Amino acid sequence: MNLKLIRDQNNCVDGFVEMEGEASCSSIPGARKLQNVVERDLILKNESVRVFDVVNSSVHVKNGRFELKGKGIANQRPRNSLRKVNHPMERQSNVQKELGYEGNEKNAIRILEQALEEEHGALYLELEKERSAAATAADEAMAMILRLQDEKASIEMEAWQYQRIIEEKSAYDAEEMNILKEILVRRQKEKHFLERVVEAYRQMIHIGN
Repeated sequence: MNLKLIRDQNNCVDGFVEMEGEASCSSIPGARKLQNVVERDLILKNESVRVFDVVNSSVHVKNGRFELKGKGIANQRPRNSLRKVNHPMERQSNVQKELGYEGNEKNAIRILEQALEEEHGALYLELEKERSAAATAADEAMAMILRLQDEKASIEMEAWQYQRIIEEKSAYDAEEMNILKEILVRRQKEKHFLERVVEAYRQMIHIGN
């Protein structure tokens, strides 16, 4: 089975080297292993693709190993005219780094937004608590004012009732005093009348003797 390494940029796409020969590399496991070895070498070096011309070389399989035999190897120096081709894994790593950086930025922004939302929520809850406490204090103050007003009205009512009772009692006492004075004057008049009667009876007795 003779295989040739083709030195062609069209056959080297994104760091993969295609094999052409009598049999396809997709159908021969040994050729696929050889392709993997070449790809691994490209990944480790991570530099410009070096193209080697293999003249009249043949691939022999011995004990699961590949040996390249031929008359000679020509044109081994690298060509500066060939452009540098990055391996897909390297490009994927760079993309992942960029995405990771963007992801970190997005994650940081998301964390900051979440922190701001939490702080806003905490401030809103604190404001609601302050409003509730102020409303409760206002209700308690209004209830206390109403209670004091009720107590004041009750005290005023009791004071008015006591004043009325005192006034009525004073009027009653004054009336009683007047009645007692009238009785006293009548008793004094009766006393004087009886004293005159007694004096008249004494004179009548003295004259009769």
